[in-house]
Amino acid sequence: FSTSIFSFASVLMKADKMDSGVPFPSSAVVTLRGLASLTLGVVACWLRGAPLLPPRCSATLARGACDAGATFCFYYGCTHLPLGLATVIHFTNPFWSIPLATAVLGEPCCLVDICIVVVGFLGMLV
Repeated sequence: FSTSIFSFASVLMKADKMDSGVPFPSSAVVTLRGLASLTLGVVACWLRGAPLLPPRCSATLARGACDAGATFCFYYGCTHLPLGLATVIHFTNPFWSIPLATAVLGEPCCLVDICIVVVGFLGMLV
């Protein structure tokens, strides 16, 4: 369901540029999305009685910064690239997870994992 909503949002970004000739600023979209997520998160924590700050706050903030950067790049791509190309580039993110998890987190990587990444990239190229 969330993928459908995210895809619809990218179509709206492209449609906005096509209607006005000037794209809606990607930074504004990321800011509005962040504020909406923050509001929902605070309400959910309050309803559950959970703490607002997680135990590893710095790791959570780093993840949030990466998410904001990725979202900015995606929406920027939606307004400056063909929509299909921007979407394909965006959805290659699972293929980056295995090499990054190995390099950054030290997770084991076997031949099957490498084959999955190679086959995924070949499928993306087709």
